[in-house]
Amino acid sequence: MRFKITCLFIYIAILLVLSSCENDDMDSNFDKIILSNQDKVLVGAANNFGFDLLKLSQANKSDENIIISPLEIASNLNLLLNGSSGSTYEIINSYINPSNLLLDEINNSYRRILESIENLSDEKLIMVNGFWFRDLIGVKSHFENISDYFYKTTVDSIDFSNSEDYNRIGEWISSNSENQLTFTNRDFSEQTQSFLINGFACNLNFKYSFKEKTTEAFRINDSDSINIPVLKVVGDFKTYKHDYFTLVEIPYSNSSFSLIMLLPNEDASLNSILPLINSSIWDYWISYLKKIEIELTVPELNLSESIDMAKYLVNSPFDFLITDTYDFTGITNNENFRIDNLFSQSNFKIQDKNLSFTKSNEFWAPKSTQSFQFQINKPFLFAIKENSSNLVLSVGIIKKPINN
Repeated sequence: MRFKITCLFIYIAILLVLSSCENDDMDSNFDKIILSNQDKVLVGAANNFGFDLLKLSQANKSDENIIISPLEIASNLNLLLNGSSGSTYEIINSYINPSNLLLDEINNSYRRILESIENLSDEKLIMVNGFWFRDLIGVKSHFENISDYFYKTTVDSIDFSNSEDYNRIGEWISSNSENQLTFTNRDFSEQTQSFLINGFACNLNFKYSFKEKTTEAFRINDSDSINIPVLKVVGDFKTYKHDYFTLVEIPYSNSSFSLIMLLPNEDASLNSILPLINSSIWDYWISYLKKIEIELTVPELNLSESIDMAKYLVNSPFDFLITDTYDFTGITNNENFRIDNLFSQSNFKIQDKNLSFTKSNEFWAPKSTQSFQFQINKPFLFAIKENSSNLVLSVGIIKKPINN
């Protein structure tokens, strides 16, 4: 009898310990993407490609904000793989398909990944893809079917000699993004053959409500600063501290997704951190996140950015996307066909519409004297990710947090 009672107490103690662990890390209970091994390889390749494009953009946009969607751009690239032949296929394949999967395997993986993200987010994430080509080019129906079924990409023709016809592009992206993404008329050449366009916006709310809204200085560079609205809260956030930077994870109310914010240390810069980032290192940093109490201060943002990646791809390892010597006979039989532009439209927001400006510190009180201050007051890197796979949905470098 005594033995049974002892066993019962041990069992209860174990349950209490497990319950305590669960309360300490409730973030482990969230809906996850079920990925096959080949899906995971493609996620890593998409992240790598996105990080490489971010580095390339940073090198060319030294004083501007950069926001791109690695998943969306990788999706564009995999779509092009379906329309490429010969050496063009081999070049694209080497970047986006490190395990040399069959094309059908890649297509099916991307359909699963894109649908999983859409379902997990309850349509709170906006992902838009389009392929616009010169009228009379004659895009093959097989390529159009693949675009629609596997990559959720709109394929349509346009008259590049008629500037008024450009309005259809803006209407298309606006109507498919709940008016959050725009595409202003571009000065296309009459010789333009085609372009790809992708868009991303996040409408998820944050898990924790901010408690104060005020105005503070943001250092644009060593000599200049601007005053911007900021949001504040004290809470337990997952954090990773590196010799060069601090990384903090801010969870969304949908725990399948989170916002990562990376702030360089005082003696470091984003230019010294970017070369370190690849898919494996990214996963390593995320794996070492630990919860600590933080006094968090972040800019209030609603930024829309439009980037023509083509001008950064020239004479880079990725110029195969926009060079007219490459073979896209899987898209069309037109000998003059080429891809002229790759547009990326993005929106990034950090908001709490329930707050108004205040000078009061009534809510601004840490729970302990050990709180760590994390104040985004200079250029920073951010990423929106799916938590079970670390898939990067949006990534950017914000140097001027001025809402537009």
